[in-house]
Amino acid sequence: MPLQWKLFRILCSLQVVGALVMAMASLVDMLKTFSFLSILSLLHWMLVIGLAGLAISILQRNYPHTPVSGSQKTNFNRLYLLNFLFLAVFFSIIVSEYKTLSALASYAGIEAWKLDIRFTWPLLVTTLLLIGQFTVLYGLFVLRRELYVQGSRKQFEFEEAK
Repeated sequence: MPLQWKLFRILCSLQVVGALVMAMASLVDMLKTFSFLSILSLLHWMLVIGLAGLAISILQRNYPHTPVSGSQKTNFNRLYLLNFLFLAVFFSIIVSEYKTLSALASYAGIEAWKLDIRFTWPLLVTTLLLIGQFTVLYGLFVLRRELYVQGSRKQFEFEEAK
């Protein structure tokens, strides 16, 4: 397996861990204040976990010569589309965190970047997870295309005899 796919697997694992932490925070928030936004946030983090897990699964099962097909293809298409659509939720979480930080900083009378890390970590983690999500989406696109090309070029024993 090439180095790029080993690094991609590590990134997907880190994405799962980060999204699990954020999903737990969303679950706690949902239990405290049951609202539509907390449910949407929890659903979003579960989809991020599912897509990163699917990426690891495809690398494990299909690489290097088996194209994605059947129920795995259906799950891939659904998760990929939902995660692409839920990028808007990602951006809304980042904007919400930034507005909260700005309000807190103005209340304290300092600039936002001078706040303690305890206050800024949700914004930092969410931003890193957004960058990771873009990387996972792009990596899955490249992986699926590579599997399709390599699977269609695979020669069979009777073709080599000619």
